Amino acid sequence: MNYEANITLWRRGALVLHDKDRKEQDMLMVVQGYHRETGQCITRYLHPDYLPGMRGRFSNDVKVLHDPARFGVQVEGA
Repeated sequence: MNYEANITLWRRGALVLHDKDRKEQDMLMVVQGYHRETGQCITRYLHPDYLPGMRGRFSNDVKVLHDPARFGVQVEGA
């Protein structure tokens, strides 16, 4: 992990940044919910066509999903 672990349980629809992604608007992820069995946070990239491999759903531990404001990334509508 590159940053201090996140402890926020994000609500569905929240925009987050992954610990290892660039801290830019084009790397924002949308929280889809949580896996019932593993508790992992399910996310999708807000801009899935930006890079190959960004399509689909991703399962992440919440500790690697950070608040964009922490990095000065503006979130439209926020």
